[in-house]
Amino acid sequence: MHVRRSPPWTPLLALLVAAGCASAGDDDSSDASDDTSDDATDDGAEVDAGAGAPDGAVADAAIPIDCPSGDLGALGTVPDPTAFRQPIDPADPDGAQTYVLFGSYSDEVAISLVLTDDRGPFAGGVVEPGSFGLDDEDASLNTCGVCLVVSLTGAEGSLDLLAVAGSATIDSVEGELAGSAQGLAFQQLDPDSGDVVAGGCTATADGVVDFSAALPAL
Repeated sequence: MHVRRSPPWTPLLALLVAAGCASAGDDDSSDASDDTSDDATDDGAEVDAGAGAPDGAVADAAIPIDCPSGDLGALGTVPDPTAFRQPIDPADPDGAQTYVLFGSYSDEVAISLVLTDDRGPFAGGVVEPGSFGLDDEDASLNTCGVCLVVSLTGAEGSLDLLAVAGSATIDSVEGELAGSAQGLAFQQLDPDSGDVVAGGCTATADGVVDFSAALPAL
């Protein structure tokens, strides 16, 4: 039986909003970045995540629980989803928006879709219908404009995994948030950084994931 539960994406959405606000201030901080010294690079050194890992992946972070089965099967239509949108900057309600849809297939498997203006394929513009590959910029929670996250919960705890392969089609962002996704491969997210974990848990979903939920006006 399908059981509604709290949105699984809350910490991840916070990361997305923070990243969006940070990117909005890039122009103001560009001069300061020139002052970065070599002494400050050790703590923030880029980690070699290994061949085949998405750019920015963190290397072999501690996995708090045993990896669950990575075969999610044919997820199909998201049951009883909920959708909303909100401004990235509350002080600018008509500015850049984040669109969210979430739903639970069971107590163990939930899915979230997060779309963000001026991110990934929407860079320089707003979220709009179209088909998008879930790779390159969309293979990182810190840069994705089309983010598809599956949350897996077991007896030992929960894991969030980001779709790093496949495609998503957005049919509507007016009145309802609707679309589909297919060919999905997921990789574990670091809950602190939002980066993909190289060597972490993985999952795949067969068939087409369909989603449609009423999208209230702001």
